[in-house]
Amino acid sequence: MPFLKFYRIERGYNKDLYELEISSHQAQLLANKLSRHFHFRKIEVITNARSSGHAYWNCIDIPKTTTVGLVIHEIAHVWNHSRFGKMKHDKKLHTTIKRLSNYFKSCLLSQFSSFQLPTPKPKPTALQKYQRKLSNTETSINRLATKIKTLKTRLKTAKKKQTYYKKQIRR
Repeated sequence: MPFLKFYRIERGYNKDLYELEISSHQAQLLANKLSRHFHFRKIEVITNARSSGHAYWNCIDIPKTTTVGLVIHEIAHVWNHSRFGKMKHDKKLHTTIKRLSNYFKSCLLSQFSSFQLPTPKPKPTALQKYQRKLSNTETSINRLATKIKTLKTRLKTAKKKQTYYKKQIRR
C-alpha cells in the first residue's frame, strides 16, 4: 500500500474521530451537514463497502457501521475533487481533512457522539408465524367476500338494465 504513511499521519491527528462510530443514516446526515456548511454538492452515502471506504465524484461508499474519521476522509476526497480536480492523497487532502475535522469537533460532535447499534428484531416463533398468516388469510377472506357482494349487486343491476332495454326494444 503506497499510502500507509498518509493514513498513519491522518490517524495521528484524527485518532478520536476514528474511535467514534456512527451508522449509515448518521453518516448521510453528517455528509449533508458538511456539504451544506462548506458549500459543495450534496453527497450520496452508499453502504456497500466491507471495511474501508471509497470516494467517487458524487458519492462515497462506506460500511454500514463506520467511523466519523472515515466519513470525513471520504468527503474530503469529494470536496478536493470538486475544488481542485484531484482525489489524490496529498497535502491538500490533509488540509481539507483537518478543516472538516475541526468543524465537526467544534459544532457537530455533540449531535453524533451518542451512537447505539441497532438491536436486531427477535425471530418470530412458529406459533407467531401461523397467527400472522391466519390473520392475513382472514383479512383476505373478508376483502374477497366484500368484492363478491359488490359484484353480485352490480350483476343484478346489469340484468335489470338488460331486461329494461329489451322491453324498450320490443315496444
